[in-house]
Formats: sequence, structure tokens, C-alpha cells
Amino acid sequence: MLRVIGHKNVVSTQTVCDEDYVPLTFRQLTSSYIVPLYWLSGDRKTQVIEIGLDPYDSSILNVVVAGFGSIKKNTTIEENTYDEIVQGVPQCDLSRWPLPADIKAWTGDRFVTEETAFNAVVLRSSLAIYFSGTNKLRRGYQAGEIIFGEDDTGSLACIEYKPANRDHLTYLLKMFG
Repeated sequence: MLRVIGHKNVVSTQTVCDEDYVPLTFRQLTSSYIVPLYWLSGDRKTQVIEIGLDPYDSSILNVVVAGFGSIKKNTTIEENTYDEIVQGVPQCDLSRWPLPADIKAWTGDRFVTEETAFNAVVLRSSLAIYFSGTNKLRRGYQAGEIIFGEDDTGSLACIEYKPANRDHLTYLLKMFG
């Protein structure tokens, strides 16, 4: 799991549902191009999620959900609840990447893979992707239509997509449910 160590305010974000056969994409819009570090998860067959991290400030730059497996509709939980929601994106611990002092010159492996299945669930007004079991969601980091949920162990436990257009949830449930 990715461990959350702080957060960064962001100026602009973009979330796209169904872009070129990729069901869900989130990106932090920045003025400069940064080659991210990548954390990959899912079973890598039907479930694939890729989170790009800024090697300079450890913030989440982008999220690509290339496969959900199957999405379930939850009839018992209407909404995720957080003790606190702050604006911005999480900053994550980068100690698993062997970063040199000069990151620009680095040619090492930028990928860390954890083959762990996740659960994708449609709630009343959002799609939630849960990485861990039943840990309580302590803090949410909201950036546009995405809320990144940190659990009580300090890990990134959930990514929640709250679209302004509810038709996006209907589409995702129809395509992957």
C-alpha cells in the first residue's frame, strides 16, 4: 500500500470517464512535464490501476484505472464518511523507489507493483475503489471530482470518483457491473 505522509494543494485537475477505452483517468494539471514514479496494483489481468507520483514532492500526479474487473452496486452503504476532508492530493512515502540525488539523471525502474485485488463499488453518488479491507477512512483529500481516502493506518485505502454528471456512474456500472 501507499503510505500517506502529507498533502499538497493543487490548482487544477482533470477527471475523464472512458477516454480511449480507459474507464477512468485523473490527472493533476501542472505547467511542467514531470516523469512520474508509478505504483501499480490490481490482479493485473482484469483489474489494473496505476498511480503516478511526483518524484520531487511525492504528490499524486495521475491515476489511471485501466480495468475494474467488475463493479458492484452497494445497497448498504450510501456514502463514504471521513473524519476530515482537506483540499488537495496526498503526498506518499517514496522510500520504496531508490531515488538518486539527481532525479533528472535517473534511469532506474520507476515502477513498484503490488498485485492486490481491489473492490470497485458504486455508492449513491460515487464510485469507490477500495484497496484495503474494513479500515476506517480517517481523512479525505479532495481534488476536483476525486477524493483520496486515507485509513486509520495512514495508508491510501480508497479512491472515490464523485462525478458532476451522474450518467458517468450509470455508464461505468453498465459497462463493468
